[in-house]
Amino acid sequence: MLRDLDITPDGPAKLGAVNKMLPDEVKSQVLLIEKFKHQLAGQNRLRFGLPTESLDQLNLIFEQD
Repeated sequence: MLRDLDITPDGPAKLGAVNKMLPDEVKSQVLLIEKFKHQLAGQNRLRFGLPTESLDQLNLIFEQD
């Protein structure tokens, strides 16, 4: 992870190495965030249950009248 690295470049070689590492680091952070979002959604479903009516169902009810 970035916090474990000293990314202050001492020269062009180190700057190039850091630039090559950054996309992989960003991708891993995005995947971690998505994992946490999924876990949170699951916990919310367990805690609050599934919604009884969705917005699509409500729209269909109004359109039928």
